[in-house]
Amino acid sequence: MTGETLFTWLDRWANRGNPVALIDGSTGASIRYGELTAEVDALAAALAAHGLSAGDNLIVFVQRDATMVKLVLAASRLGARCLPFVGNKVPPSAFDQARKLLQPKMILVSPESYEFTQWQVPGEVWVDTAALRGSDSIPFVFSPTANDILYLNMSSGST
Repeated sequence: MTGETLFTWLDRWANRGNPVALIDGSTGASIRYGELTAEVDALAAALAAHGLSAGDNLIVFVQRDATMVKLVLAASRLGARCLPFVGNKVPPSAFDQARKLLQPKMILVSPESYEFTQWQVPGEVWVDTAALRGSDSIPFVFSPTANDILYLNMSSGST
């Protein structure tokens, strides 16, 4: 195992019978190593297409599920650092501190976490995770400016 990266290890397991890599706690779906590496590679390509590259910082608002794992791995695949904020009860002060320290290249928001878009500031790039998955939902990729007068804030209403 000496000299192996996380990704060569994942690929090795995908080629050894392709066992289950993780089980999504929110859906119960099993994800095999081959599927995981393919999805991580696709997400990494999508993140790169949105401008993320090696050395960049990324903040993600997600639920504690397989999407979180895939996004952290995808950022790592590119050589970027990823800080996930999990759940719907993130204190604004924690986010502000992370924003100041990390100066993220982009901020990803899952559909379950749209309420956090109210914390945008001019010049930041926020990306809907659905846009990365090729989802049929309406994706948003925007960088607000001081001239913008209206933002649509979507929330599931869950706590």
